[in-house]
Amino acid sequence: MMSEILTIKPNIILDWENIFDLNIKDNNSQNKIYSKDYVTFFKKVKSMLLNGYSLETIKDFLSFEIDYLNGNQQQINLLQNNKNFEKQEYPDSNCEIIQLKEELKEKNQKLKEFEDHKKRLNFLELQLKVMQLNK
Repeated sequence: MMSEILTIKPNIILDWENIFDLNIKDNNSQNKIYSKDYVTFFKKVKSMLLNGYSLETIKDFLSFEIDYLNGNQQQINLLQNNKNFEKQEYPDSNCEIIQLKEELKEKNQKLKEFEDHKKRLNFLELQLKVMQLNK
């Protein structure tokens, strides 16, 4: 039962179903059938509520998922295209990122060396001034 999975009262699940306009099907015994997608969706709702989001904000934020759950084919296609895009490999970009990280390491090392030289130079200048004052 969904309320047990989420550890919330069943009437809250019903409220969420109404607020988010979800079309959840019943089986022959008039029990709701929740897919894994619904479980994931309701977990997100609960988490967002616990993090201070309002139901209205959550509804706006999860609108694509709501359409997906309700079977809006256009939104489903958009989500699937997005998932396929996220799964693509970009070896050229990965190589470039690795190269940039190496360059950043080198530049940070040079910066550290420069800072060390600057400190040493400041110390030497200070020693020179002290020597001149002692003359």
